[in-house]
Amino acid sequence: MKRLIKADLYRIIHGKAIYVVFIIMLFSSILAAFGMSPPMVFSIASEPSSVTELEEKKEYDEYFKYLMTLPDDPDINITTIREHMLSFKYFKADKEILSGNLNLYYIIICLAVIIITSDFTSGSYKNAITITSNRKKYYNAKFITTALMTLFIHTVNTFIVCIVNHFINHGKSDSKLSEIAIIYLLHCFPLIGLSSLLVFLAFFFQKTAVFNSVAIPLCIGYQLITAIPSLLNIRTKLLTRFEMQSIISALAYIRTPDYIIPSLIYCACMIVICYFAGLIYFTRAEIKS
Repeated sequence: MKRLIKADLYRIIHGKAIYVVFIIMLFSSILAAFGMSPPMVFSIASEPSSVTELEEKKEYDEYFKYLMTLPDDPDINITTIREHMLSFKYFKADKEILSGNLNLYYIIICLAVIIITSDFTSGSYKNAITITSNRKKYYNAKFITTALMTLFIHTVNTFIVCIVNHFINHGKSDSKLSEIAIIYLLHCFPLIGLSSLLVFLAFFFQKTAVFNSVAIPLCIGYQLITAIPSLLNIRTKLLTRFEMQSIISALAYIRTPDYIIPSLIYCACMIVICYFAGLIYFTRAEIKS
């Protein structure tokens, strides 16, 4: 199993795709640091539980109204908006960018293709299974490699966001290192949950084209489903509370145990269920030719 993990890591690190990913994350962070916007997390999470959270919400609400009522004035430009946003006490651009970490989902899809489905598409998985003589070891190697690379991408992205934000905004919108560390640790759970789901889908569909056709629209599809109750004037926070974008956004801002604990339990259950579902399917199902 260790040999398979090392082989996959070597292939990824010495390939071109990982560096393209780094470049994409860099440009994405630069654009996000310039294009400041207030977070929408408070409308999908819980009510503010402290004076600080209440003040923070009022501040973001005030700026959101400011954006919505911008006059048709040629003097209003992105520089004016950025200066206005930097004047707010609670707004931290790095935290706001990290609250959108669901974008890493599409990078994880690329990891699943490189690590898993490419083997099935090329047929090289047969040699790997012959070497290990055990489908379980093969599955575990792929699961662990995908999880490790997800954490690696998450770590690099966090560093890039913080560094880019510091230089572009001249340190005026930096969060405390302890705050960034908390966000980083909390986001590990939903991101590993997403990687586990994608590993299951990769082993279930096996072929790259079929996997991509399901995995790419998956998040968008679920977001559309969660929007149906609001379209029917049905007030419910249950679906949105357990939608991954909502969880990732909320974990960047909300520190109340009544939100964090259920969210982390949900992510842990996703990891366990997806792991065993993929393992059982792969060890028992006939491999597609």
